[in-house]
Amino acid sequence: MIDSIFSELFYLEHVSGDKLFPVKLRNSDTGKVSFRVSPGGSGGNTKEASSEVDCEFEVKRLVFEQGYAVRAATRDKSRSGLYKLGIRSIKRGVTI
Repeated sequence: MIDSIFSELFYLEHVSGDKLFPVKLRNSDTGKVSFRVSPGGSGGNTKEASSEVDCEFEVKRLVFEQGYAVRAATRDKSRSGLYKLGIRSIKRGVTI
């Protein structure tokens, strides 16, 4: 991943057909730029409940194998949010 805020390993396909790529975000407290994942559930959509992950392969493992949610967006950022496999709005995960 060179100079890109978007994952180049996988995306989540939205029911609308949009491709939602895991996206790196800047932590406003520390300035660190990384992917954010969360186990989901009640309160999962908060910075406190999420973990910052630098390794894109680890993000993929957490999402596909551990059922974690990930901050993701379309490349034009017209759709963004916290998404995970198995929720109604996500059809499937696609490895690139």
